[in-house]
Amino acid sequence: MCSSSVGLGHLKARTLCDSEKAKSSQHQLCRARRQVPAPQRVVQNEEVALEYGLMGDHTIKSQRTRSVHERKVPQEQADAGKIMPHTGDPVTEEWTQWSMCSVTCGQGSQVRTRACVSSYGILCSVPLRESRVCNNTALCPVHGVWEDWSPWSLCSFTCGRGQRTRSRSCISPQYGGRACDGPESQTKICNIALCPVDGQWKEWSPWTDCSVTCSNGTQQRTRQCTAAAHGGSECRGHWAESRECFNTDCTENGKWNPWGFWSGCSKSCDGGWQRRVRVCQGLAITGKPCEGLGEEIQKCSEQRCPAPYEICPEDYLMAMVWRRTAAGDFVFNRCPLNATGTTSRRCSLDRNGIAYWEPPSFARCISNEYRYLQHSVKEHLAKGQRTLAGEGMSQVTKTLLDLTQRRNFYGGDLLACIEILRNVTDTFKRASYVPSSDDVQNFFQIISNLLEEENRDKWEDAQQVYPGSVELMQIIEDFIHVVGMGMMDFHNSYLMTGNLVASIHKLPAASVLTDINFPMKGRKGMVDWARNSEDKITIPKNIFIPASPELDDSAVFVLGTIFYKNLGLILPSPRNYTIVNSKVIAVTVRPKPKIAESVLEIELAHLVNGTENPYCALWDFSKTNESTGAWSTLGCKTVLTDASHTKCLCDRLSTFAILAHQPTEIGMENADMPSVTLIVGCGLSCMALIALAVVYAVLWRYIRSERSIILINFCFSIISSNILIVVGQTQTRNKSPLMAGL
Repeated sequence: MCSSSVGLGHLKARTLCDSEKAKSSQHQLCRARRQVPAPQRVVQNEEVALEYGLMGDHTIKSQRTRSVHERKVPQEQADAGKIMPHTGDPVTEEWTQWSMCSVTCGQGSQVRTRACVSSYGILCSVPLRESRVCNNTALCPVHGVWEDWSPWSLCSFTCGRGQRTRSRSCISPQYGGRACDGPESQTKICNIALCPVDGQWKEWSPWTDCSVTCSNGTQQRTRQCTAAAHGGSECRGHWAESRECFNTDCTENGKWNPWGFWSGCSKSCDGGWQRRVRVCQGLAITGKPCEGLGEEIQKCSEQRCPAPYEICPEDYLMAMVWRRTAAGDFVFNRCPLNATGTTSRRCSLDRNGIAYWEPPSFARCISNEYRYLQHSVKEHLAKGQRTLAGEGMSQVTKTLLDLTQRRNFYGGDLLACIEILRNVTDTFKRASYVPSSDDVQNFFQIISNLLEEENRDKWEDAQQVYPGSVELMQIIEDFIHVVGMGMMDFHNSYLMTGNLVASIHKLPAASVLTDINFPMKGRKGMVDWARNSEDKITIPKNIFIPASPELDDSAVFVLGTIFYKNLGLILPSPRNYTIVNSKVIAVTVRPKPKIAESVLEIELAHLVNGTENPYCALWDFSKTNESTGAWSTLGCKTVLTDASHTKCLCDRLSTFAILAHQPTEIGMENADMPSVTLIVGCGLSCMALIALAVVYAVLWRYIRSERSIILINFCFSIISSNILIVVGQTQTRNKSPLMAGL
């Protein structure tokens, strides 16, 4: 059974359903047995009806609008689930309990509420929420609070590393509050300045020996002070101490100690003086004093101070400043940025005694690439295995070939190349490593690049430091024998480059049946300058006899011949106006043969016509007055000469060339006088101008005009110029003898 009751005021609906029915149809609305009038809300001739029911265990409230005409529907309706509407005012429920206080300490608030029940949706006019103050007797905790930081303190030290600090105070917590979080003080490093370091005395040195060997003397000892730093004070006190020393009485006369060194000269030129002293030692009370003087004075720097015209002025050349220098002196500067070393420049006097700057010398400048290659050679030399060392030298020759083909040398670069080639040759020799054909070709091409005629000035510059061209000849001969020893018997090799042609033969002594001619002009690939030349050398077959009795006829010889195009221009020049007037041919044989009565026939063409007294010469390394040898006629005989050729017979193996004297210059004895051409020319010009001036003077009254005045002035200016030219030339040429007389 279901029962429903509805009350007015506090509306309550209670529905009792049969439990079994409710379970069987949870979604069926439980119909009310009793219909109670319910409040209604009228809206524009319509009213809102509230319907209550149950859907399962839930109470369902529905609302709909309907016309006022429906108010007359009978109370008894067929549908028991509908509640009939009744009129009524909104009603509020009871107040809820006061809520907990909003705070646990101090003054807070409490709230209570009530609900509004309205059947017709009309709002209640009374308040539905109330609040009141609640006073909690417990005091709230007050947490600790930091005050502001104090300023940073001064540094704890006035120098060196110190500290600065600052602090802050905490306002104490109350009523159980938390203490302040964080540090009470802070520190940071400060370093105002470096502390001064005072000088400190080191230990005293031992006492020196007594100043005399007899009688009373003195001894000394010294000490050193370490350097003060950062404004520290120097050491205080004496750096030296002396004391008396006592010896036995002297029984001999005084003796002079050795002379001291000469002092510096009081002047650098025009005469000064310098002195030296000596001390008499061992003089006793009863002895005799030393004989002679204890001081000597002598003159120094007696050379004449240079005149202004004998001093080269300051000059700026090649991004370098060359300071003012007297004639005969050198000035040094650093090499350009792409090189290391020093460059020099000399101030010299010309024939008239006027100072002038010579070109700078770069003989001590080595480019960075060549310097690096020198270090690379040293690394390869340090390799113990001969194969590794030989392969390393092969790589060096390839790199050096690339560098020399650029043809951008300093004088020092040429000398560096000589050193590298010497190390390469010695390494091949010591390691018994046979150079490959590429190595040999690269080696001779490097030498050809160095012997280019455009490098002549650089060779002259370099040979002021070291005669590298002479060393180059020896290196080539040594390398030829290294290559020859690695060849098979009866084999030969021809190397042809732009500046030299070389041939290498390995010949058993018994196999040489004919004379050997060089160069072979008809050989395939011969360079034009060698093919077209008329130079030749004939090596007799009977020279291939071992000079040592230990070697028999089975000995094997290595024959090397070299034909140089420009070597004669690069070798140190002969003296006394002598020049090398031919190409150069060299012959080398190892082991050293026994030439006996055989001679070499050499025929060389002249390079310059008009020379005097051509003769044959060879390079003699045994010259005692020259460190690297010189040209010599010893062992060579001139048998035929004409205007274009000279033929020689020589009884030894060496480097051969034709030397000749330069023609004597005409008029050297009249060098102090103006030339005849100058005098005649100036004289004729002056006479013509004077004649013209006379004509103008005679006809002046008829031709007077501004143009005539200009022409007359022009004639007189030319006459004056000619006179000044002749006089000035005479004074310049006579200046040198005049200065010598002064």
